[in-house]
Amino acid sequence: MRNLPNILTLTRIVMTLPIIVFLKIGSSGALWVSGILFAVAASTDYFDGFVARKYGSVTTLGKFLDQISDKILVTGLFIALFSAGVVNFWLLIVVVFRDIIVSGVRMIGASSGTVIAADMIGKVKTVIQFVFIAAAYFHLLLGFPAASAMSALQLVVGLITVASGLNYVMSHRAIMKRGGAD
Repeated sequence: MRNLPNILTLTRIVMTLPIIVFLKIGSSGALWVSGILFAVAASTDYFDGFVARKYGSVTTLGKFLDQISDKILVTGLFIALFSAGVVNFWLLIVVVFRDIIVSGVRMIGASSGTVIAADMIGKVKTVIQFVFIAAAYFHLLLGFPAASAMSALQLVVGLITVASGLNYVMSHRAIMKRGGAD
């Protein structure tokens, strides 16, 4: 059981490529396969943490891999969905820029041995991004939600993404001031 959370997290990383490939193929069948794979990958985000906490196998490596795997999955899908015309360029930039800034803060912390785990607003941001991606699949497959609703969802995702990034920077500004030195 000790390695199961990390295996689930690594599975999310490995699944990203086929998810994007099937999304890019773009046929109805390929979109369904991509969407189902995405649902499985997204569910591993919950289960890896649940199993790690339940069996006392939370590790520094697991905390690191979990954050990286979310970024790989979300960023990869946002780029593919931008290419498919479902994500606006401004939202893609917000998501990528926020993740670069947060990763930088984490690297500064790591330089002094401080592992900065995801906070609650970061977890909410990930869930909201996953919900948006799921809505994008429904939009591509069924035409629902409508384009106007997708625009509104993008605004919500953008605001939460910015808020979580600002919260992250403000919460860890002492680490950034010290440059990671404790």
